[in-house]
Amino acid sequence: MVALEAAAHGLPTVAYAAGGVSDAVENGISGWLVAAGDASAF
Repeated sequence: MVALEAAAHGLPTVAYAAGGVSDAVENGISGWLVAAGDASAF
């Protein structure tokens, strides 16, 4: 839900590529997805 709210305000989403968020975020276009569990990628 937070990813969709951010998109509605024109903000990118930065999240782990896991669960439903990877369906809502296009990596490099509407936000950034990093490998699940890779905290150093943030």
